[in-house]
Amino acid sequence: MTLLGTFLHTLETTLPVFAMVFIGLGLRRLGWIDTNFINTASALVFRATLPTLVFLSIVRADLDTTLNPALLGFFVAATLASFVFCWLWAMRAAPTIDRGVYVQGAFRGNCGIVGLALAASLYGDFGLSAGGLLLGVVIISYNALSVVVLTAYQPSQATSWGRILGDI
Repeated sequence: MTLLGTFLHTLETTLPVFAMVFIGLGLRRLGWIDTNFINTASALVFRATLPTLVFLSIVRADLDTTLNPALLGFFVAATLASFVFCWLWAMRAAPTIDRGVYVQGAFRGNCGIVGLALAASLYGDFGLSAGGLLLGVVIISYNALSVVVLTAYQPSQATSWGRILGDI
């Protein structure tokens, strides 16, 4: 495949996903959608449709083909490494009161919306199944690590591993 062919294939895969983002920005700028609509749509996506999509993609997955423990392990290790890096960076760059929120916002990726859409666009049903499995592991990792860092910097509360594990 030539460089131009690779570029066109990449554009064909990513353009529809990012076009939706820019259409949303344009509709907001035109005043066709407002903050209330965005909040309602976000709640619908994150509380209903995305979890349903992930669940169905995992249920329908052919585990012999899509389950890749090495990939899942790598993603968890990369997430943990970025979490530690962000926490160390926050200890230098962020005030103590803001560190928990800073780290929680910095280490999380956008695998749920953009990543899953790109996987489905590039690889079809296989991408959706593999991405759904990966997203299931990632959601657990992100949420557990977020609880750890947010609990560690919660004002006027003593931090203990028992409390952290209870919150998780």
